[in-house]
Amino acid sequence: MAHHERSLKSFLNEIRAETGHKSRQDEERELTEALLTIEKLEKTNFDLECNNASLSDQVKSLSAQVASLQEANSNLESVINDSKTAWPPSQQKFEGLKDRIRELEAASNKRESDIVSLLEESRLEASQEAVQEKRELLKILNRKDSEIINFKQELESLMGMMIRLKNEKY
Repeated sequence: MAHHERSLKSFLNEIRAETGHKSRQDEERELTEALLTIEKLEKTNFDLECNNASLSDQVKSLSAQVASLQEANSNLESVINDSKTAWPPSQQKFEGLKDRIRELEAASNKRESDIVSLLEESRLEASQEAVQEKRELLKILNRKDSEIINFKQELESLMGMMIRLKNEKY
């Protein structure tokens, strides 16, 4: 605390030398306010350090509890596995069947999702093929329409010539 007071007085002396405007009472009031602020900050710092220590202790305690629970879980799994070996053959067979059913269900679910995925891919491919086929058929249709129009024009031209020839003969 004494160090802070000396630092503050030194700081105030520097300000006083620079400004020269403040009265002695103003400077003392500012010094008192600064000292009160320092005391509040030191108390807050102390409280935070205490809270930090308390929280660190809680974290350590919780970490120990987690480790203890993990060890207990591991021990229980070991006991369950050991007790399964002591089961009568019918119970072991039943447990084996349960495991096999789980495996078959998992495989079935995987196959089902694969089938759904393949169906979606097939639908997408079919849709893309249909669009492509439609484009190709439209091209062919437009080309045939163009050929028909050209044929019609040639036919009309020939018909026009025939009419002219017929009119010239008569």
